[in-house]
Amino acid sequence: MELLEREGALAVLAEAHADAARGDGRVVVVTGEAGIGKTSLVTRFVGDLAPGARVLVGTCDDLSIPRPLGPLHDLAGTVSGPLEEALAGGAAPHEIHRLLIADLKRPSPRRSLEEPTAAELERRARLADS
Repeated sequence: MELLEREGALAVLAEAHADAARGDGRVVVVTGEAGIGKTSLVTRFVGDLAPGARVLVGTCDDLSIPRPLGPLHDLAGTVSGPLEEALAGGAAPHEIHRLLIADLKRPSPRRSLEEPTAAELERRARLADS
């Protein structure tokens, strides 16, 4: 996919990935107005990574549909069993944070940025309601 005028943003993502690959953990937050191409940018970046690169992706909902810890709930299914259970069970934020840090220290397969299935959207809605 060709992106116009995104070289700078792709370079920032590549630098963060290189730092993380050297063991210097990184979190990147991509922000912007609706429709500006955030998903296209991240999809392109992840698609260009080598097979096996670890990427965890969470998204924020529109402010009219608040979902506490929503981006972390999106990680469910790509994280360890204990973290997934903590997310589903409504564990305290500090416990979720502790488990997330532990998960980030372990290698795992990379996550696809494909659109979620209806079953995945339903699972997310159940998590948000719990």
